[in-house]
Amino acid sequence: MYVKRNLDDAMAQLGLTELRPGQLEVIDALNAGRDVFARMPTGYGKSACFQIPALMQESGTTLVVSPLLALMRDQVRRLVNRGVKSVDVHSGYEDPDRAKIITDIRSGIYIIVYASPEQLQKSDVISLGKGGVFKSVVVDEAHCAVQWGHDFRPAYQFIPEYIKKAGITQRSGFTATASTSLVEQIKSDLELDNPFEYLGSIRRKNLDYDVQKCEDKNKKAAALLKLLREAESSPGGKLIYCSTIEDVLKVHDFLKKKGLAVAYYHGQMNAEDRIKNERNFYDGTVPIMVCTNAFGLGVDKPDIRLVVHFSIPGSIESYIQETGRAGRDGKPSTCVLLYCEKDNVIQKYFIDRNSPSIATIRAVYNAILNQKKTAKANGNGQFEFSPGALTFDKNTRRFISTDTPVAPSLAVLQEHGSLIVDGENAKIGAFPSEEKLACIIGRKREAALSRFSLLSCYVNAENPTQDLLLELLD
Repeated sequence: MYVKRNLDDAMAQLGLTELRPGQLEVIDALNAGRDVFARMPTGYGKSACFQIPALMQESGTTLVVSPLLALMRDQVRRLVNRGVKSVDVHSGYEDPDRAKIITDIRSGIYIIVYASPEQLQKSDVISLGKGGVFKSVVVDEAHCAVQWGHDFRPAYQFIPEYIKKAGITQRSGFTATASTSLVEQIKSDLELDNPFEYLGSIRRKNLDYDVQKCEDKNKKAAALLKLLREAESSPGGKLIYCSTIEDVLKVHDFLKKKGLAVAYYHGQMNAEDRIKNERNFYDGTVPIMVCTNAFGLGVDKPDIRLVVHFSIPGSIESYIQETGRAGRDGKPSTCVLLYCEKDNVIQKYFIDRNSPSIATIRAVYNAILNQKKTAKANGNGQFEFSPGALTFDKNTRRFISTDTPVAPSLAVLQEHGSLIVDGENAKIGAFPSEEKLACIIGRKREAALSRFSLLSCYVNAENPTQDLLLELLD
């Protein structure tokens, strides 16, 4: 195993000389074996709150469930550089490399193991859990369990099931973004048992917030150009968030034609271009990045001086999360939302798309059912997804389709229990009643509309300050 460290030694190994308010209380609670829920502002050091207890324990491995590969790689790289035995398990590893990593984890040489929620459904990671390797589990960016688990990342819903099967007695959730109502939902979804709570203020004194109302996209483009010109003399990065890929490309081309050094980033780019553009932004070669929210949780550039939302995001939590990329070095930075009433149409379209009709859910169900019948005819009781018109991504364990809201439909079926992902395979049960479906769809839609309405209140206020933003959040 490994040598137990005291608090001072653990802090020193992570390069820390002091703790911030709330960190010691969270560390003490974890060391006492309690479940924990902690909300801390971006850049406050929430990772240290679960890394330090992991270093202080005498045996057992801490499992950290994290949403993004870039985020995991960055955390593991920092830990390894500090001499902390840690590793990330992801779909990029193939045999024999993956098999060796799993064997090493099982032997107990790693103090911290990072994995995405989808990896918890892989047979080898399931075997680690059943083997009692993990002593505690941490769900980082825990708000994703609510915001993604019900729609885009169904695997988030099954984290508690994995924890139960693994016999892990201690679990915790950490986030930089959660309203009071969202906190309660996260605790419920993760099945935290009488957790110690630390709900720190997520106010960032160095961030200046503003809303600029514009008549149309042309006026927004002009306002954006003015903001960037004014910020040219300030070293550091500038992030421009757009709601759609189409807007990302248009804004990028517009700024490039104006002579600005600019890159772009969205989820449908090939990996090589994403990595190149991300690297150029981080090293300052290209100071401006135009992106969708795909460029979000993994962003850890400390000197981002300006974050502009060219489009209104879908919720107040999303807005705070994305603006939280600014000023992580503690220096003054600016966050501006360029608002046009027509932008509401885009977000309501997203809400509608993620609230599929019963007919759409049935179409997805029938496509999966056909695969089950084919598998049964071939002598297989279980089956892997490969429906003809639908593409199933084995890494994210969800369907991908350009013309059908498959992922939300799949999430509804999984939430009801009509579809059960079990390791590498799946089982399908009875189709839900229309009454039950209507209840699930309605609840999801109302929750999304409620989160968006809070942000609408903010942008339409006479004085849209950060204080108002946080007041609406709670």
